[in-house]
Amino acid sequence: LKPRGTIRLAVTTAFARDVLTPILKHFIARYPEIRLQIIFHGGKFSTSLDDNLDFYFQIGKPKDSSLRVKMFQPIRQRIYGSPSYLERHGLPSAPADLREHFCIGYAVKDSATTWRLTSKTDKQSVKLALRVSVADPMIHKHLALDGLGIAQLPVWAALPEVEAGRLVEVLPEWQSEPLHFHALYAERSSMAPKIKIFLEFVEEYISTEFDPRSHHYQLSDIFQIS
Repeated sequence: LKPRGTIRLAVTTAFARDVLTPILKHFIARYPEIRLQIIFHGGKFSTSLDDNLDFYFQIGKPKDSSLRVKMFQPIRQRIYGSPSYLERHGLPSAPADLREHFCIGYAVKDSATTWRLTSKTDKQSVKLALRVSVADPMIHKHLALDGLGIAQLPVWAALPEVEAGRLVEVLPEWQSEPLHFHALYAERSSMAPKIKIFLEFVEEYISTEFDPRSHHYQLSDIFQIS
């Protein structure tokens, strides 16, 4: 018998748009008896699942949790700005220079965040007051393209804009902290057939050559392959 029933997922809007939506047609074609209910969350970490949820997808390293965790390859990030912004405000030459710039990103509290950067010989943490804080990397990219500031972006989202000359990499000798992405699910449901096949499907696509974010790039360019 083919698995059937409803799978309930909690995801960010960015993950739903950039990753999940493009691959769902393959899942539905393979498992037509399964229904999907997708619920959006704001990106805050959860240590437990609502009884009505099967999966919780999120950015961030899980802390104390009773949930089972599937870890995917970390997503590489770099720092970018538009040519027009950099022409007006100058090009940062060191991480500390970012404090003198308008920056765009995601802040947990009070529009402040810390960008952790690593070079071949040094590590630095730069605390920033963000000009715009929003939990969506594609909005970060569009604001950077509009010249509103410097943004820390996933490499997969920025590379096409860099190749087209619409974004410029800032501080290229410094590596940004990667984004860690996880699927969380309850121990009680891990053996249910619908849960097993969905997890297997996700593993087949996310952080692989079939991932919609891979485009035509090398996986090692956009994911931190272990």
